[in-house]
Amino acid sequence: MSNKNILHVVNIYFVLPYFIGDQFLYFNERGYNLHVICSASKEIELFSKEKKFRYKEVPIQRTFSNS
Repeated sequence: MSNKNILHVVNIYFVLPYFIGDQFLYFNERGYNLHVICSASKEIELFSKEKKFRYKEVPIQRTFSNS
């Protein structure tokens, strides 16, 4: 296992294919270990296998604040 790691933390799975997409494969081919933390999703397991990254599902609350 490489000691080069990249961690992406996103609140919802939806952003991964559109904002990161094939960058997972790009960095994987260059020896990076890729990790994602995001809220639970039905799609992330398949996407992680396709793009070769590890993930952890963690509830991430989205709230707006006026302060």
